[in-house]
Amino acid sequence: MTGADGVVKYYFRKKNHLRKPTSESFSLSLLRAFGSVAGWVYSMAFGGFDELVRRRDRQGFIAEVNRSFSYLFSEHEGSVHPHEGENLPRAFDYVSVVLEFKEMSVRLTSGRGELDAEVAPARAPNDWRELRFLWQVADPSDGTDVPWISSSLEGFASQLQGSWHQLAFVLSEENWFPTLTLAEWRRFVRLPSAEKLAVRESMAPKQRKLTSINAFNQRP
Repeated sequence: MTGADGVVKYYFRKKNHLRKPTSESFSLSLLRAFGSVAGWVYSMAFGGFDELVRRRDRQGFIAEVNRSFSYLFSEHEGSVHPHEGENLPRAFDYVSVVLEFKEMSVRLTSGRGELDAEVAPARAPNDWRELRFLWQVADPSDGTDVPWISSSLEGFASQLQGSWHQLAFVLSEENWFPTLTLAEWRRFVRLPSAEKLAVRESMAPKQRKLTSINAFNQRP
């Protein structure tokens, strides 16, 4: 075999060797593209269905809240709204709404057969605190006999109605001091007004320092 024959055979071997991976790469790319399209179609079909189910559950929950809290809504100029921006697990039918009243807002979350509630003053609607914690602050005893939140809407509406004046007391501008611990806050709300003012003034420099530190730590 001459040198020319060897060059020709090497050329065709090289050409066939390169052609095969090119065909396989094209098939693999085609399969990947098909998989991407199929995944998109699945997410649009079933993801959209999940969203419809979630909205239906939330509307049903809002209707139940309107029925259970009708007296409180009438008595305290209240209304219920979806909790925008909620980030809840899709499982267990979690749903969250906000009950807005003249004096306060209540963020109510339902899931796994339980209710959870947080409360914020109307003047500071994003300053949420656990409702049971605020019950402990307001409790005239030692705070250990505070009940757990009822798992039913009717039961919780009754609890909220019964503790309304205590909550309004803690949420008032004079008594709202969420940076305190539970024990400190319980003592604070029972001080005379003049002493409360003195406590706030004495803690103001410390609070400003903490605010500055938090702002520094949150810098990008």
